[in-house]
Amino acid sequence: MSVKYVVILLLILLPTFLIGQNGHFSFGIKNNGICFGNSNKYNGVRLNLIDNNVDKVNGISFNVAGLAFNKRVNGISFGLIGTTDSLMNGLQFGSIYTFSTKINGISITPFLLASEINGLQIVGVAAFVDTTNGVLISLFGTTPFDMIGSKIINGLAIGGVVINSEKVNGVVISGILCAADELNGVSFSCFNLTKSLHGFQFGLINYAANNRKLFRVMPFMNFNLKKN
Repeated sequence: MSVKYVVILLLILLPTFLIGQNGHFSFGIKNNGICFGNSNKYNGVRLNLIDNNVDKVNGISFNVAGLAFNKRVNGISFGLIGTTDSLMNGLQFGSIYTFSTKINGISITPFLLASEINGLQIVGVAAFVDTTNGVLISLFGTTPFDMIGSKIINGLAIGGVVINSEKVNGVVISGILCAADELNGVSFSCFNLTKSLHGFQFGLINYAANNRKLFRVMPFMNFNLKKN
C-alpha cells in the first residue's frame, strides 16, 4: 500500500480520536453499510482505530489499532492488538488478548480474560475465566493461582500444563496438574488433586480429600461415586 493510500485511510479514520464523539463516515443508508470511524451503533462492516462510546455493532467490527471497546457485538469482532467487548455473540479474535464480560460463540486469542464464556474458546497461552460453559482449550491452561483461577467449568477443559478450578462439572484434561475444589466428572492428568470428588481421577497420583484415609491417595486411578 502506497503512502498516499495510508494517508487517505488515516484521514478517514480521524474521527475516532474525537474523545466523547462518535464521528464517522458511512457508505450506506443511515447506520447500515460500511463505516469508517467511531460510530455508536452500526449494522454492516465497521472499520475503526480506537473505540469510544460504542453501544452495539451488528456485523463485522474491525479495529486497525486493535483497541476494541464495544458494549455489544453480534457477528465478528477483530482487534489487531486485542478486543474488549462487554457482550460478544459470534466470533471474537484478539491478536494478543481478549477481555470480555460475556462471550457466546467462539473466541480465539493468546490471552483470555472473561467473566463467562458459552461456546468454544481456543487460547494460545493462558485463560482466566470465571465460568466456562462449553469447551476451553489452552496451551498452558488456566492460572494455577486461586485468586484468579477459573471458578466453574461446565463441559470440557483442556490445558497443556495446569487446569485449576473451584468447581468442575464435566471432563478436565491437563498435561501436569488438575486441581479442583469440587470435581463432578472425570479428570486426566499426571497429578489430580480434588477436595471433593464425585467421579473419577486418572493419573500417576490421584488425591481425593473426601475419600477414606486409606483411599485418599491412589496411583493410576481414584474414584468416589457418592452423591454430592
